[in-house]
Amino acid sequence: MNVLHYLFSISKFILSQFYTILFGRKLLQENIWLVGEKKTEARDNGYHFFRYLRLNHPEIKAVYAISKDSVDRKKVADLGEVVDYGSFKHCVYYISAKIRACSQVHGLIPFDDVIGLRHFCVYKRKNQKQINLKHGISKDFRPGSFNFRKVGFDLYIAGAKPEYDEIKKQFHYPDKNIALTGFCRFDSLHNLPKPKKIILIMPTFRAWLKTSDSSKVKATDEEMQKFKESAYYEAYQNLLTDQDLIDCAAKNGYKLMFYLHYTFQPYVGAFESVANDSVTICRRGEYDVQNLLIQSSMLITDYSSVFFDYGYMKKPMAFYQFDLEEYRNKHYKEGYFSYERDAFGPLVKTKEDLVEYIQHVINQNMNMDEMYKKRAENFFIPYDDKNCERVYQATLNLLEENDAQIK
Repeated sequence: MNVLHYLFSISKFILSQFYTILFGRKLLQENIWLVGEKKTEARDNGYHFFRYLRLNHPEIKAVYAISKDSVDRKKVADLGEVVDYGSFKHCVYYISAKIRACSQVHGLIPFDDVIGLRHFCVYKRKNQKQINLKHGISKDFRPGSFNFRKVGFDLYIAGAKPEYDEIKKQFHYPDKNIALTGFCRFDSLHNLPKPKKIILIMPTFRAWLKTSDSSKVKATDEEMQKFKESAYYEAYQNLLTDQDLIDCAAKNGYKLMFYLHYTFQPYVGAFESVANDSVTICRRGEYDVQNLLIQSSMLITDYSSVFFDYGYMKKPMAFYQFDLEEYRNKHYKEGYFSYERDAFGPLVKTKEDLVEYIQHVINQNMNMDEMYKKRAENFFIPYDDKNCERVYQATLNLLEENDAQIK
């Protein structure tokens, strides 16, 4: 960490505190709702909530925090006010906003790259409310991420009934601090056009293979060497070059698209040699995950929560869990969601079984098997395009209860 950058960040935050003290009354009267996601993105529940607020509630001063150089900046700027992530104005809005709503657990913090400030900035004013819009449906056992007393969220948004029941029971969320609304982005998953002939391969990362800085474009030589010696790399390299899979896809007009998790994007170069007319290696800045999920016909994942969006759309998927034991030992423990009992597609441990199932799904015109469709239907309650509206109403309820307590 550059010392000058550290000192500049601290000075900026202290000055924003004084500014807010001097002009705080005026800012509070503006009813600011600060919304965001990862600092470079507007693609997730934060974007969809911001869009809903701008189109349906112009009386609210909704502001979106995003970096200057983000490829998504224009689409939020076209909707309403944006603030440069980490700027003085961002600090002021972060301190004075009535609502802070973000899809990331530590999102919206102006100086997320300055460790001391990152922890200090988590604090809230007494009447300020923080909404966890969520990035994905919680399914694994991660007590540090969900514990009500530790995370400090005033409202936890649950994407489906089983998640709501489990989080409320296990982590003792009071009724007022958790809401079963569905995710904001689910509103865009209704009345969709016919998918394209794309088989999307989208695995999650592995904690034991992470780079020191996932925001970098490339991993170090040492990190890349370790990655290439891993079972993860071997499994996906072999899958992407499997001739039976490539031939089956090409024969039926399908294309394979491989998208590494955000945390593993520094390793994307390790797979570029396999790219051809049938296989596309996706770089994060060039593709929108939500669009890929909507446009594709089938999903191959492992443990990534993106499969919930796919299940919501009732499209076929398979879970390639070749390293299940190692994943459970070194990454996340199993939670309430059992893949064997609850998953919306089959669990496969070998490349051969996976390729066989892909061929099966292609042969049945990319229709989801009835058993898995039924599981998805039972999981997603509620199921409609009113998710943003419910999140908005739950936020209003929280504010109204707070105002009543003050009076």
